[in-house]
Amino acid sequence: MFRPFTSKVPAFLGISHIYDVNPWSLLSPFNETMKSLQGSQHTAIDDFVDLIRSRNALSPKTFYSQGFGNVRGVVELVRDLRDVSSSLRSPHAKNTGMLDLTFPQSLELHATPHGRDFAHVASGTFAAPSYHDILPEPSKKVYFQLITPTAWLSAEGRTASARPMVILLPGTGEHGFLRRRHLLGYPLAAKGVGTLILEGPFYGARKAPGQWGSKINTLSDLPLLGRATIDEARILLGWLRGRTLEEVRATVRSLPRGNGLPGVRTTPPYTPPVSTPRAQGGGAHRGFVLAGISMGGLHAAMTASLAPMDWSDVGWASWLGPPSGVAVFTRGNLARSCDWRAFTRDVSSNTAACAGLPLATLSQQQQQSQFATPAARDTTPTFAPFNLDMALGDLEKILPEGVPHSKLPVAADARSLASAWPGLEEGSLLPALTQVARLLRVTDITNFAPPARADLGVFVRAVHDKYVPYDNDTTELWDFIQNTWHGVEIRGLTAGHVTGSIFHSDAYVRCIEGVAAKAGAA
Repeated sequence: MFRPFTSKVPAFLGISHIYDVNPWSLLSPFNETMKSLQGSQHTAIDDFVDLIRSRNALSPKTFYSQGFGNVRGVVELVRDLRDVSSSLRSPHAKNTGMLDLTFPQSLELHATPHGRDFAHVASGTFAAPSYHDILPEPSKKVYFQLITPTAWLSAEGRTASARPMVILLPGTGEHGFLRRRHLLGYPLAAKGVGTLILEGPFYGARKAPGQWGSKINTLSDLPLLGRATIDEARILLGWLRGRTLEEVRATVRSLPRGNGLPGVRTTPPYTPPVSTPRAQGGGAHRGFVLAGISMGGLHAAMTASLAPMDWSDVGWASWLGPPSGVAVFTRGNLARSCDWRAFTRDVSSNTAACAGLPLATLSQQQQQSQFATPAARDTTPTFAPFNLDMALGDLEKILPEGVPHSKLPVAADARSLASAWPGLEEGSLLPALTQVARLLRVTDITNFAPPARADLGVFVRAVHDKYVPYDNDTTELWDFIQNTWHGVEIRGLTAGHVTGSIFHSDAYVRCIEGVAAKAGAA
């Protein structure tokens, strides 16, 4: 009989086996100290982390080093998403809101060496929606991990009425599954809540060629990343809704723990059936939560907004998520890590890159100075110039009217940014900031209609956050959501972005658990 490698390791590491190490357990002795910090100390930690991770001699790479990118592609993505949202609000759209997506025909699950006595872990893959051809080649394959509480397999678990599921979406910098598995997946499994962890496009195994860490190549890739994440989360939500309890049990039986360990026979993949999503009742699960930290929290709320109206047991938990990407990349700490030379170059020439004429028809100088390089994609793309200002104008025409949008930057924002970018003057930075904000308005949460059950949602914002500024602009967006997403909770957390992400994971787990309980009882 083959048995998994089970060498014990010191208990202080918070693990039972050496192949599933939890490095964040080393920070646990500091949890209470960090939670007791004063406001200025939280902001100082945010600033210190920004100092060592932003553009400097140790980390010379920037966000959006190739400028604006394919803004015309963003126009089409947003127009299509608007149509999807409108169809969901149709009085005839009963359980049909997923028909705009092609469900995976060959979703595969694989055994892993990870897990606990109370939690079974499988990995999964499927092909991204076929219309996402503009994704970089590595992002066209979707990866996720599925954590199943083993309590569900007991006699008591088989008769449970809920068996809630959480879909964890990635925040900025969350590559792979390790952190979310340990800090969220295992604690939730111990409480009887299952978890599906999504590897986001442009991250981890799905990172674009030539991309440095989390610093994606063009600004237009950010809305593309968001749209792909939302669609993939909706697909996985539909798949989970179609599962029966027998299929859950078959997954665990077919994929024993230990795959990939020395001396353990490799288990062949398991291909579960992909059934029609159920509106409610009859499946293995009741109560679904979309959750994420920072960017992942914003995407979780957007995904909930795009769930069919008769899926009344879908909630979300946004932990430190912004109401928009505008403040994050024009006034927050990450603004200093953006490539403002690339942006000012594109704005001064009023051109950017867009699929169109063959790249060979452009001069070599144009290819190098005005357009995103082909290194951003596996395939050989084609680019042609277009008027940046006109493209952004077309984008603004698609955004909904009658709702507040993020405000455009002012001279003080350019003045603050100029100190981090020697050689760039306020006069050139302000137009670049303005055009960046115009594009990123597509990420405003106010563009999205209230979910079917807004009372099943929670936004938690950090009071001393330097990455997600809490100012008059973001306050207006939060107030609009509070007044129109009836029943939604918007809570404050005494923390900064860094301390809230690392040292408050226990509160985050409780937040998700609370939403899961409400959704399961809906």
